[in-house]
Amino acid sequence: MYYNINDFELLYLINEGNDKALEYLFFKYKHLIVKMARRNCLDSDKYEDLVQEGFMILHCCVRNYNTGLHVTFYTYFCLSFIRRINRLKNNCDYYNSNILLNLNENWTQYKPENKRYHNFIAKDIHEKFKDDEVSLNIYFECICYSLSLKGFSRKYQLDYRYVLKKHKIVVEYLKEIIVNYL
Repeated sequence: MYYNINDFELLYLINEGNDKALEYLFFKYKHLIVKMARRNCLDSDKYEDLVQEGFMILHCCVRNYNTGLHVTFYTYFCLSFIRRINRLKNNCDYYNSNILLNLNENWTQYKPENKRYHNFIAKDIHEKFKDDEVSLNIYFECICYSLSLKGFSRKYQLDYRYVLKKHKIVVEYLKEIIVNYL
């Protein structure tokens, strides 16, 4: 019925009160929501919760979308959903418990041969900053798992300028590592 209708037309029909258009939009974005939820969550209970969150975000995006943003609806929805996933991972232990590296653990106790490292860069980071717990946590929490620097400084009760300085050091070292591996 609505196969040849783009998102703007569907949104117009939804605003006019057409429930079938809303149903089709949800059907259209279902595969994207499922894919993004599966990519970010391995546990089935948490996966189903993320799918539900995705549909709630989609509904909010339909209500709040503004064509004056000069962004497609698809982009608006994807950015909203990704931000929500990252916020859930950063603020809720329920979603943090299934990622490969638990954010609440002390990283200085790990040795490079430990199998919990998610890639070869983490081993080099650990070797370089094994005596600097703040830099290790900045790498894992801010760079790998998208915690903001302000959120990090609040979580560990550190001065934001100190965290920013440490972050710059970690990023410079990451650039060196990547250049060496390429």
